[in-house]
Amino acid sequence: MLSNGHLPDTVQVWYADDAAAGGNLRSLRNFWDVLVQYGPAYGYFPKSSKTFLVVKPEYQAAAVEEFSGSGVQLMEDEEVLTRKDGQCHLGAAVGYPDFVAAYLDEKVSLWAEHVTHLTDIAATKPLAAYAGFVFGLRHRSSFIKRTMPIAGVHMQPLKYAIDYKLLPVLVKHELSDMELDLLRMPARFGGMLFENPVVDSEQKYIESIECTANLTQQILGCETDLTKCIESDRRRKATG
Repeated sequence: MLSNGHLPDTVQVWYADDAAAGGNLRSLRNFWDVLVQYGPAYGYFPKSSKTFLVVKPEYQAAAVEEFSGSGVQLMEDEEVLTRKDGQCHLGAAVGYPDFVAAYLDEKVSLWAEHVTHLTDIAATKPLAAYAGFVFGLRHRSSFIKRTMPIAGVHMQPLKYAIDYKLLPVLVKHELSDMELDLLRMPARFGGMLFENPVVDSEQKYIESIECTANLTQQILGCETDLTKCIESDRRRKATG
């Protein structure tokens, strides 16, 4: 239905029924029109109210004109279009820097608040609070760390909540920088898995880019056979 042979100027990524596409405005409008025209025959019913177009500032006017009458969410218009400075896609923010920063700040603030709640629990049930952090809370930021390159600079509130609220209550005293570094180490080295979210964000993003490099090239090259990508990753892991 939407093979790259029919839409050669559009890069598509699908996750189940969640579709995303990149390209110039004309190709994206063609993508949307084809999806609306042929999708229902395959049981796929696109909803313009849940479809968002994210463009650079200099292309906003052209985007409004190109997608006029489509119902796709983009900018302020009295009829069908709603102003959007960005959009959350599969848990990561895409859009203008201010939108992305606000999205990160909101997430980090929530996680820091959860750490504060764990601190209250740690006062009487330190083991339960520790388990709640290590096996639960610390993983909530993993996806954002791996997909958003600027996540690290917004992680300071979370780092502060861990280092100066939760940990002092768990170990019953204030911690020096050296002690904090020791507790951030893996358990096999005597640490407690309290990672530094600022540094960890940068490392995880780099690791994610490296691990998905082959798949990224396959997607950008509009390849449908991922066998070579899988085999390459297996060889890399075997020699790594």
